[in-house]
Amino acid sequence: MRARSGILSVVGFAIFNALCAAATTGTFTYQTDEGELKTLVDPESGKCINLPDTTESPGHSPSNDTPATAIVFLEEHCDGDVYYVLGPSKKAGERLKVRSVIFS
Repeated sequence: MRARSGILSVVGFAIFNALCAAATTGTFTYQTDEGELKTLVDPESGKCINLPDTTESPGHSPSNDTPATAIVFLEEHCDGDVYYVLGPSKKAGERLKVRSVIFS
């Protein structure tokens, strides 16, 4: 009986991890400093995403068109004290600068 419980625990843990690492649905968009609109489609949840083309200067005007909460950061790798919580289906203006995001 212990072997069966152990196997069930392992399977349950694997399913839990797969669900936590699943992608959210929808899109997350932002503008680069050059005015180019960038889009993440069905971004992965629970993993920090460095936004493309924001290394030299941060992007801005993020729009979270997903059912997940997006936490956007001024710094890469979701580091630093400057961050903003962007709820599902919310957007922010040009004054909000972003370089990375994580979805929950």
